[in-house]
Amino acid sequence: MKKRTINPEKKMTKVLLTARRLFVENGYYGVSIPSIVKASGVSTGAIYSYFKDKEGLAKKSMSKRSMSSILFFRTALRSMRRFIQS
Repeated sequence: MKKRTINPEKKMTKVLLTARRLFVENGYYGVSIPSIVKASGVSTGAIYSYFKDKEGLAKKSMSKRSMSSILFFRTALRSMRRFIQS
């Protein structure tokens, strides 16, 4: 049986992008390592080999630049939701 290998850099990028998306959609407390595992298809062990914990992963996935963009879009989304609901 052939062992499946994924480029470590691609794997880390996949985890970071998936984690960022989940943090934006669900907030920090609404995301768990198992939810990142499920959404990314990367094993729990692989995630912990790159990051000490969820906090470290969140910090790495969110730069200052992306945080300001996220806050802007989150505010805009909330405004749109209020407009639609009224």
